[in-house]
Amino acid sequence: MLLFTLLSYPNKIFTQAQLLDQIWGIDSASTEDTVKTHVSKVRKLLKDSNDVKITTIRGLSYKGEICHD
Repeated sequence: MLLFTLLSYPNKIFTQAQLLDQIWGIDSASTEDTVKTHVSKVRKLLKDSNDVKITTIRGLSYKGEICHD
């Protein structure tokens, strides 16, 4: 769901709070560390991909990018 959310709106910057609310739900006991952990895991899965990536926007959060040749 994390990757789906980020790539549904390519280049849109999502805060960790937005991702938490959208993916885990407002009432979830998950924290921003949950988002960081999942981003790290998804990045590892995508390490060999030239098609998509997750970029950290310092001080804001993350955005998904679809890379074109």
